[in-house]
Amino acid sequence: MNDVFEGRSLADTHVHLDIHDGLTDPAQCLMLAEAANLNIVVPADHNRINRALEALRLAQEREHKVSVIPGIEITTLEGHLLALFPPGITAVETPPGYKFDQTVKMIHDKGALAVIPHIGLGPSTFSVSPNTLDAFYQLGGKVEGMEIMHPNFTQGHAEQAKKISIEKQISGLGGSDDHVGNLGRGPITLYPGITVKDFLESINRGTTIAIRSREGPLNISLARQLLHLLKTQGPGSDLPIILSSIVRLQREQYRRMVQGK
Repeated sequence: MNDVFEGRSLADTHVHLDIHDGLTDPAQCLMLAEAANLNIVVPADHNRINRALEALRLAQEREHKVSVIPGIEITTLEGHLLALFPPGITAVETPPGYKFDQTVKMIHDKGALAVIPHIGLGPSTFSVSPNTLDAFYQLGGKVEGMEIMHPNFTQGHAEQAKKISIEKQISGLGGSDDHVGNLGRGPITLYPGITVKDFLESINRGTTIAIRSREGPLNISLARQLLHLLKTQGPGSDLPIILSSIVRLQREQYRRMVQGK
């Protein structure tokens, strides 16, 4: 496994902030991403981009160790679709409610990348179906990336998604789809290099690797405690203090689990 990590960096390509149904604000997102040893994080809220742009601004102003690629999760008529906005591209909201193929075209017309999240999961996550993607590709369509690892994927889902990505030559990605402060603690993406440019080139070349983080997700209660801690410590707090608090909370959670409490 160490050979896989050599010369590669970590990205979480699907994270939600607190504008819609997430709990994490932009400053907390950056702190948690650094604690998870991520190089890149992609905030992608439902049909809104202003909090992702705020995270980008904070990362740039503070010369943060974590780079931000602003994204948006767009509701198409056939399911959700991610748009990732590279540096130099004006990140703007893409209107929801259009057909899948129309939305992909709007994303590409803006110079952004189209990524399919949680493919084939069905109505519960309003996911694009493999049949929709097949029909799109038969007409000459193309997307740049697709989640082949997702927290809600069964082994069967993951195998199907990986097969589709190989057959259609779509870069496979891992994203946490985090809503509660678990970014970087589930499916993530490995890519060769360090920078945002390296990551985007890796998507274009198909050299990304989707894996599961070595750190398991915190339960929702523990995640809420961590977010409260980040709020009380503030953005200028010392990261080692936060990290030690994470470890302490994890140990307490494990102790209670072992004792049956």
